[in-house]
Amino acid sequence: MLFLHGVLLLASFHGIQSLKICSFNVRTFGKSKVAKEGILDVLVRIISRCDLLLMMEIKDSRNQAFPILMKRLNNQSNRNEYKSIISERLGRQTYKEQYAFIYRHKLLSVKRSYQYPDDQTDVFAREPFVVWFSSPFTTVKDFVIIPQHTSPESSVSEINALYDVYTEMKARWRAKVLVNCFLNGLVTMMIGL
Repeated sequence: MLFLHGVLLLASFHGIQSLKICSFNVRTFGKSKVAKEGILDVLVRIISRCDLLLMMEIKDSRNQAFPILMKRLNNQSNRNEYKSIISERLGRQTYKEQYAFIYRHKLLSVKRSYQYPDDQTDVFAREPFVVWFSSPFTTVKDFVIIPQHTSPESSVSEINALYDVYTEMKARWRAKVLVNCFLNGLVTMMIGL
């Protein structure tokens, strides 16, 4: 049910500073999931293991569930150590979901974000939400994450189209790029370009 992956080690000049970067398909996260007993506590424990977490499949048209999760996460230790950035609602017709990045703001900051446009070709079931992160504690000071939650029917064409996203982001921003591609539970791959 829950999927967690990825540890990216970025070496610092003062030893090794590792950033735990995770990706998590929360499977239809909304009001009903928040209302279930114990679910928020499990989510908070999972997120707390990560310095940066990509959450996929947030389906909450009124934007009520995600703020509840963030409040619970930050109240767990009374330190308010997490911030987030969330995409607009993405998808075709009535099926819409969001990506969210949750990160420890003492280790990372968001420099920029970009919602890749849904053009005439409509290749992506859910367009990538591109975020440029910065960390003063790692050798790689800046990196960009391009999440993609593909549709099972079009995953090959969506993955191929990520090259266009990558080239556009290289032209737009100067940063190391990490493509994080989640293939709807079938395969996961991290590609450093």
